[in-house]
Amino acid sequence: MDAPSPRLLWVVLALLLFASAPCAEERLIVRLRDSQGQATLDPDLTLYLAQRGSRGVAIYRIRDGLSAEASAALYRRLALNPAVHWMESDQRIVGPQAATATPPGYPTPWQGTLRLDQAWGYSGDCRGVIVAIVDSGVDSDHPQLARQLWQNRDELAGNGIDDDGNGYVDDVHGYNAIDLSGSPEDDYGHGTRIAGLIGGSLGGEGVGVCHQAYLLPLKFLDGGGSGYLTDAEVAYTYLLDLQQRHPEYHYVVNNSWASSSRLSLQLLMQEAEAVGMLQVHAAGNQAQDTDTQPVFPANLARDSLSHVAVAAVAGDAEAGWTLEGQSNWGAAGVTLAAPGSHIVTSQLGGGYATDTGTSIATAIVSGLAALLWSHNPQLSAAEVRALLETYIQPQAALVGRVRAPGFSDAEALLRNSAAVPPLLETLALDADPVTLRGLHLSGLDWLFLDGTQPLAVHAVNDQEVQIADARQLRCGYLNVATPTSTGPGLYLDLVPQPPQGLVLTPVNPGWRLTWEPQMGGSGVVVERLGGDGAYREQARSEGEGPLTLTGLTGGERLRVSTLVRCLGRDGVSAIERTSAPVLLEVPDQGVAEVSACSNHCDARCFIATAAYGSPMAPHVRLLREFRDRLLLSHPPGRWLVAQYYALSPPYARQIAADPGLRRLTRLALWPLVASVWLLIGVGPWPPLLLASALGLLLYRLRCARVVGESVPLARLGAGDASADA
Repeated sequence: MDAPSPRLLWVVLALLLFASAPCAEERLIVRLRDSQGQATLDPDLTLYLAQRGSRGVAIYRIRDGLSAEASAALYRRLALNPAVHWMESDQRIVGPQAATATPPGYPTPWQGTLRLDQAWGYSGDCRGVIVAIVDSGVDSDHPQLARQLWQNRDELAGNGIDDDGNGYVDDVHGYNAIDLSGSPEDDYGHGTRIAGLIGGSLGGEGVGVCHQAYLLPLKFLDGGGSGYLTDAEVAYTYLLDLQQRHPEYHYVVNNSWASSSRLSLQLLMQEAEAVGMLQVHAAGNQAQDTDTQPVFPANLARDSLSHVAVAAVAGDAEAGWTLEGQSNWGAAGVTLAAPGSHIVTSQLGGGYATDTGTSIATAIVSGLAALLWSHNPQLSAAEVRALLETYIQPQAALVGRVRAPGFSDAEALLRNSAAVPPLLETLALDADPVTLRGLHLSGLDWLFLDGTQPLAVHAVNDQEVQIADARQLRCGYLNVATPTSTGPGLYLDLVPQPPQGLVLTPVNPGWRLTWEPQMGGSGVVVERLGGDGAYREQARSEGEGPLTLTGLTGGERLRVSTLVRCLGRDGVSAIERTSAPVLLEVPDQGVAEVSACSNHCDARCFIATAAYGSPMAPHVRLLREFRDRLLLSHPPGRWLVAQYYALSPPYARQIAADPGLRRLTRLALWPLVASVWLLIGVGPWPPLLLASALGLLLYRLRCARVVGESVPLARLGAGDASADA
């Protein structure tokens, strides 16, 4: 039977999304296949802003006072409209708390910690760098900041005319994305505190890192410290226009806030990356591991060398430095750390205040990036990041918590600005050969931290190398070795794959078990089913096999799992992991053979495999067919699958290790398996009609109280999210 068209899937997704959402939406982000006819897309939509650039994205306001039935009809029309490529809701992020005022005569110990006094001896002129502060604006009257603001010399202030013809009126010192004006004055205070740390100066000694950098305020947070992500998009659009008009500058973008991911804003950030901007993001203040619970936009730093994610540290040189209590961390996704506890900076209205959090640490790193770039303008954004995470002051408490476990040594950073080290960006594990990507990778040796045999690699170019035999890879720290030093490592947290090509052959005595070696595999573990219904370990290998099993009789059931041994994230302790098991029955005679998956098949239904015990279980095969036939056939589905691959392995390992969790997971998966069976086995129309009916029923139940009345404006989607501070 033919698979349902992507448009039909959009209908179901739109209805289900609408059924679980508030009853009205203030703004909606729509990407059109053709920008023609943006203003007349739908009578219930008013065009708020047609964004510039190649994305074809427009922001709409939904008509105020729309009834529940009319709102549901609007989303049905948009889902079926052939001009609509995709759409997503807006999101409002909630701002940080106010800072604590500080009396005059405060100390600034963090400057000495970073060795800024010595660094300023190398470079003090940052005028070739613009630091965009996407935040609540900047107090233009603050004595520490007034002379640091970027100035558009082609625009006359206050005349209400777009003098330079760039499409923005009176944008003398930046832009206010909230009211679409050229007045990005701070009425909350957070942006002013960030600006002071990046480029403020006082009394000739300096509070900020890069005193003469141009500070470009781009306001999207309001006087209450909250704002819509669509306004952040407006800010980024302005920034991209500015870069086109003034490509002679280097651009650092400071994002001291956090939210859940939005595709439309991410596309704009990718455009900024493509034109050479370095984007510095706060890791977030939820005290969580962002490798398992990603935070946007900091999560972009994991797979791109032009993004930096920053954690905050607390302490001092005598007591030592540790992760600040509310700071997020991530051994793979957070790039480095910076001081972020009770840091003194400029305050709205003049004066100074102390502030804490990854917002503050992020501003310090943005200032360091501007200082480095001003000292060596020949660097690319990726090279700036490579230097930032190489020349650090290591901190033992950050090992295994942050990719570069320490904070920058500003003097060493500038002294070595021409010696850009090799840097690993990401590892593509879903292809053969395996690809390593990064910076300055040609002519290097590759080895694991524990000094085992170097890997055999083939250099494709300076940014890409390939490993022909994926079996060489295992978990642990993979380091780049140069003739003089070892570069920063990439921790390979490989997910053990179920064993493939299992074969039981009778020998005298017992049975010989053979298998195909897996990426990162150290052997296999064999468990035997006992009379009480529990599996207990029977034997384990110490290599690639074969393994001889004795004492078995025909009909017995075995579970075989791939075994992985490696160093932990602390680089010292050993860890051991096993994959989801494959079931194998001992034959009465002859040979038992189980092929869990061919060499080129994709069995990464991690959670389902862990729950049902084998990637070849009928329910797992059904879910895999749904993924391959439907989800992977269009971009939103592929994005969803990619997110699942990134987030699910840690949970799958927990499920596989706990029988109770496996039972609960099978119970939780039952509605999904049943729905997939209906969709694939029965055909698209019955489940589509059923889902549509359920969606409309849920919506009517939720919104019955407002039908026929004026509906208050709200957000469709995830609701409010906390901004970083």
